Amino acid sequence: MPVPEKRRQPRKKTRARVVLKSRWQIAPATGVDVSYSGILVETSQPFNVGEEVELAIDLPDSSRLNCSGRVMREVKQRSMRVAAIRYGIQITKIEAAVAVRLAAWLDKLPS
Repeated sequence: MPVPEKRRQPRKKTRARVVLKSRWQIAPATGVDVSYSGILVETSQPFNVGEEVELAIDLPDSSRLNCSGRVMREVKQRSMRVAAIRYGIQITKIEAAVAVRLAAWLDKLPS
């Protein structure tokens, strides 16, 4: 039986390059899906649930979105061959102008 969706915002698929910066490390990542309130990323570096991170998301027009977030969950991979770890990150702080750019980018992504 499918698990009911708990997200408030619909997600859109992406393969955007992301840089995650925590108090302890800087790690390259790839966006998997994104919404107005969060992003699912893949990275080879471990993060802790609850950890605060700074995000830098590279957009197709070569600009970058900068915001803050919190690691809300680690997503278990079904395949043991996958080296990347997936994390669901909730956006917790974003400047108004950056939020406008995020919305414009999301509007261009296919559903």
